[in-house]
Amino acid sequence: MNQITINTSQNVNLELKVASVGERIAAFFMDVLIKDSLSCLCLLVVF
Repeated sequence: MNQITINTSQNVNLELKVASVGERIAAFFMDVLIKDSLSCLCLLVVF
């Protein structure tokens, strides 16, 4: 898996894993599902 290293101003190295295309697509659909579920819930409460 690809990693990226960022050196901060306090001289601390942060090593982060880069997400693959599949992981990004899955995260997008999970976000849409959560946002739409909350929107429907709010509409049910209001009306």
